[in-house]
Amino acid sequence: MKNDLLRKLNRKTVKALLVLLFTVFVTPAAFSQYGDNIMLHGGFEDGVSFWKLKLLKKSEGTLTTTSDAHSGDSAALFEVTSLPTSGGVEKMMMYLKDSLPEHSSVSSYLVTVWAKAENEGMPFRFQMESRDGLANKKNRASDPIPLTTTYKQYKWFYTAVEGYPYFIPKLQNGAALGKYYYDDFMIREVTGVPNGGFEEGVDFGWELATTGDVEATLTEENETQYAGGISAKIDVTVSDDTASHVVLKEIPRIRINSADTFHVNFYSKGSEGVDSIFLVLAAYSGSSLAYSVVKGYVVGQEWQRYTLDTTFADTISAVSFRFQTGKNTGTYFFDEVRFNKYVQPSLSPIPDDSVYVDSVFEYHVVYEGWGTFSVITDPEVDWLTISQGGTITGFPTSATPDTVKITVILDDGIHPDTTMFTLVVKEAPTGVAEILSGDEPLFYPNPAHGAIRVNAEPGSEIRIMDITGKIVVDQLVLQPHQSLDISHLTKGLYLVKCTYEKNTVVKKLIVR
Repeated sequence: MKNDLLRKLNRKTVKALLVLLFTVFVTPAAFSQYGDNIMLHGGFEDGVSFWKLKLLKKSEGTLTTTSDAHSGDSAALFEVTSLPTSGGVEKMMMYLKDSLPEHSSVSSYLVTVWAKAENEGMPFRFQMESRDGLANKKNRASDPIPLTTTYKQYKWFYTAVEGYPYFIPKLQNGAALGKYYYDDFMIREVTGVPNGGFEEGVDFGWELATTGDVEATLTEENETQYAGGISAKIDVTVSDDTASHVVLKEIPRIRINSADTFHVNFYSKGSEGVDSIFLVLAAYSGSSLAYSVVKGYVVGQEWQRYTLDTTFADTISAVSFRFQTGKNTGTYFFDEVRFNKYVQPSLSPIPDDSVYVDSVFEYHVVYEGWGTFSVITDPEVDWLTISQGGTITGFPTSATPDTVKITVILDDGIHPDTTMFTLVVKEAPTGVAEILSGDEPLFYPNPAHGAIRVNAEPGSEIRIMDITGKIVVDQLVLQPHQSLDISHLTKGLYLVKCTYEKNTVVKKLIVR
């Protein structure tokens, strides 16, 4: 059941990502370990057949596919055509039907969707139905979210229910007639603070609280931001001269492993007269508050990075955040908040090596820690690709340039680590031609469909690989001009590898 769901959700998305991965230039490239474990991803390019509509009694609505999409060629259109005169809207929703995807009860997840509505302010909310099987269930939902008339990404931070290993994702409409559009629905496991850069605004996951005779506002700031497009801005307009009277809280609790060390990184600044801020990490044992980790910082008038490394007690299972302002009236700015497991970054240097023209090569960059993983090449070449996991692959078609210098960087903002290595591109070694019988190409036709004829010495091993490196055909050559069935292969680019004794040759195959 789960495999069918994931196949439907990811079919076109995965194809597109693989093609992009195989063809994208490596310079510049930057990947992060933060929040990259995608569980479900649905762009609705395959329609809405894997979603089911559930309506209130005496309400009417339809769920169809529309070409008015955020990305790709289709989106989900949920049109509410009638509503009951009274009652709630808790059963007016679209949800993944016949699905019980598994999640970890010790993890947190970021749920996102691109959405818009026919009219400004039409509401929806996220909901997750957690189950411990088919019987017991618990529902968790976000607050109602008013939609705009143009596509915008909306986020919800969901912490898994302990003891409930399955869940059903839902998108719930509000009590408003009209059209709701949804696209690029995604659930992914996160290991840090989502929305740390505030690029989606400060209304997600954060709230402002004051005590005493204090007045303050929390808004977005897009003129003096540290990075990205938006920072969080707190204006304290009235102060009662007591410390820590304005609190910027991050609502969700983040599940952690108490045996690890965690690193907090954020940027802040203040206006003239602002004296200090406090970072408070509230540590929970189960559902009870156990203790808090507090650190104070002096805030200047220019952006500055502030950090905290801490290891929690063995009993701690979750952490929440808050920033407290000092006692003075003024303006405070926050941006780029990150909370991650901290490990000293390391890279395993890759020794100098050679690659051959028209041959596939693969290297693995081994690294630990968190941060930005990037690769720079000199000179720039278009036949190198790098995966998010640190695998560098290539298929050079010529020996020019014959030397490529590659710099690999892992930068966590504190201890950047760099390693360099060189690839020397050479012409294919002598002896490869002995694989072929006669002067004809290794196989024909190319492009091909249905079957190809292989022109290689009997006893040669033929392997066809897709762009991920997966072997899709593995067969021995028994006779000259042997026919090879490729009717089961989908359209795209493949590599045909022919090995005979100690000789190997690799050629590209296009399947149409």
